[in-house]
Amino acid sequence: MAAQTSGVFVGNDNQAGVPVSCVASDQGGRLCVSRSGFITQISAAGVTALAQSVSTTVTPADLDPPSQQ
Repeated sequence: MAAQTSGVFVGNDNQAGVPVSCVASDQGGRLCVSRSGFITQISAAGVTALAQSVSTTVTPADLDPPSQQ
């Protein structure tokens, strides 16, 4: 199912093995989010990040701060 309002499209998709809701603009931006709130895709200014998998399992390492590089 999809809907359009002045250059903005809303619809459903499947990404990373889960159902997601997506908002896209006719300018090329797109944001998709799973029911549990995980962002599975974000696209803007010609750059796209797309999740390869989604999991609700959390390990202690997931909570570690990012390493300084």
